[in-house]
Amino acid sequence: MFIRNRQNDRSKNKSSTLIPRVITQQHVAEYCQTSREYTTMILNRLAKDGYIRLRPKPWFIPDVEALVHRL
Repeated sequence: MFIRNRQNDRSKNKSSTLIPRVITQQHVAEYCQTSREYTTMILNRLAKDGYIRLRPKPWFIPDVEALVHRL
């Protein structure tokens, strides 16, 4: 998958990521070999917990390290 990383100026070691607009929940589900419904549930849970912003597109991950640690 193609993602863009960038250093977040607010913190020394914090990096954020934008997921290109063309990536859909269906793409993520196929990549993870899960159903789209399950993928949607997990993405919504991660969004609720502040690990990812799904709206508006592009999806935004404010702290990649925190998300990786969570997974």
